[in-house]
Amino acid sequence: MKQNSIFTIERRINFEDAYNNCFQEMKKTVIILNKGYHNSKKIILYNYLEYCFKNWPFRMGAFGFEDYFSQIGIDFFRTTKEDERLYILELMINLLYWAPRQEKNDYGNINRIIEISEVEKESNRILNNIDCILEQACNMRIREKYDAEYGCYIYTISKRDADVDSVLETIPELSEILLGYLDIRNKNDREYKRTVIEAIYRYLEPNRKKYSSWSCGSVSEEFFASVNAFGIRHNSKTQKKIHYKKIISVYDKLFKMGLYVIQCEKINIFKDELKSLRSN
Repeated sequence: MKQNSIFTIERRINFEDAYNNCFQEMKKTVIILNKGYHNSKKIILYNYLEYCFKNWPFRMGAFGFEDYFSQIGIDFFRTTKEDERLYILELMINLLYWAPRQEKNDYGNINRIIEISEVEKESNRILNNIDCILEQACNMRIREKYDAEYGCYIYTISKRDADVDSVLETIPELSEILLGYLDIRNKNDREYKRTVIEAIYRYLEPNRKKYSSWSCGSVSEEFFASVNAFGIRHNSKTQKKIHYKKIISVYDKLFKMGLYVIQCEKINIFKDELKSLRSN
C-alpha cells in the first residue's frame, strides 16, 4: 500500500481564498531596498510594486493599478470575478519579476554586498506561491516571452495543456500562436481562435493525403471538412451557420482535433521505429 506524506497528498486550493491571502501577504511583507548600504530603506512589498508600476514599460500610460484596469473595465479593488482576478494576478506577476530590475535601476548595478537582494528574495517567494495557486486551483501556469523592444520578459497566465506542450517541439514555428490559444485573455476571443484554427489548417493541408492513411485519418478528414463547412477559412453562401454561443465550443473541438493529427505524425514515426526493431 502506498504511503502518503505531506509531499504526495493531493492538495485542493480555493482560488478566492488563495487570491486574497496572496495580496495580504504582499501587504504585510517588509523589504529593505539596497540592503547593506547607507541609503537603504524599508518598504512594504505591495507599496514597492505600486512604485515599480510607474516605471514598468507596459503600463500603457496608466498612473496606477486602478487606472490601468479601469481602461479595460475591471474594478481593481472590488471585482470578485475569477477571470478578472486572474488578469490582476498577471499584472502582479509581471511586477514581481520587474521589481529586482527596478531596484538595480534606482541604486545602480554595482557589486552588491549580498548575493541576492531582499526584493528579489521576497518576490521569488511570492511568485512561487502564485505558481502553486495557479496550478492547484486553476490548472494554469505562468509562461514567459522575451520582448526585444524593451529588453525584458513579459509573463502571461495560460491553461495547462499536455497536448499543446507535446507538439511545440514538432512545430516551433507555431508555438506562439498555439500557446496564445490557451492565454486567458483569448478565452472568449472568437476572432483569435479562428485565426489559430486557420493556421493549423494551413500547416496540415500539404500532407492531407498522408494523414488520411494513418490511424488519425477520420479525425483529419473531419477537421478539414468542418473548417471548410463552417467558413473558418472562407466565407461563402454554402457555409454552415453556427450560433454565436456555440462558436467557441466548435473552435475548441477543432483545436484539439488539429493537435491530435499533428501528434499522430510523431506517433507514426515511433510505430515505424518499433516495427523495424521487431523485424530485425
